[in-house]
Amino acid sequence: MLNQITSEEEYRQVMKKIETYLQQATNSGGFHSLTPEECEALQHLSLLAEAWEDNILLMPNRQSNT
Repeated sequence: MLNQITSEEEYRQVMKKIETYLQQATNSGGFHSLTPEECEALQHLSLLAEAWEDNILLMPNRQSNT
C-alpha cells in the first residue's frame, strides 16, 4: 500500500480511488455499506491526500512592499 504521495500523478490516482469509494457508499446508502477493509483504505488514502495537499503551495504568498 502507498505510504506517501510523491507526484501529481499519484495524487490524481489516489483521488480517483477516493471518489470510487465515496460513490460506492453513496450508491449503497451510506458508509456502513463499505467493508471494514474499504473503510480502512478510504481513511488511509484520505490521510495521504490531506498530507499532499498540506505540502503543496496552492496560491503563492503575497510579497509585502515594505
